[in-house]
Amino acid sequence: MTMLTVKRKPNSIPAMMHLFDLANSFSTPYAGHKGSFLPAVNVSETEKGFTMEFAVPGFDKSHFTVQMEKETLIVSAKKESTQETQEKNYTRKEFTFGSFERRFTIPETVDAENIQASYINGILHVELPKKTNPATEVKKHIEIK
Repeated sequence: MTMLTVKRKPNSIPAMMHLFDLANSFSTPYAGHKGSFLPAVNVSETEKGFTMEFAVPGFDKSHFTVQMEKETLIVSAKKESTQETQEKNYTRKEFTFGSFERRFTIPETVDAENIQASYINGILHVELPKKTNPATEVKKHIEIK
C-alpha cells in the first residue's frame, strides 16, 4: 500500500482532499502484512480434474512450496533479494521481501498422489486430477517442474 501525504491549503477543494484520505484508508484484497500479498488464482474444472492458475510474476520455481495436508492444498512462496550499489560517495543497499500462502480445501474426488505443479511465464499451474476411489493420502510435498 502506498502512502500519500496531502497538505491542505485553505483555498483548496476539501472534497477532493477527502477522497485521497479515504483511498488510503482501504487495503487491497492482495495486501496483507508488510511484504505479503494474495495472488489472483483461477480455478477451472474439467472431466479429468481441476486446474489452478496463480498469477505470480517475478518469482522463480524454487521460491514455491506446494503441499497437501489431509484435504488441504497449501500453496506458498517466499522471495528475498538484496541489491547493493557502491559509488564514490555513497553506498545504497535495498532489500526486497515478498511472500504469500493460500489454502484450499480439496474435494475427496481429487487424486492427491498425482497432483502436479509447473511454473511458466509468471503463472504457477497446479493440476489436480480426479479419481474414482476415496483418498487415503494425509500429507505430500509436490515438486514444481
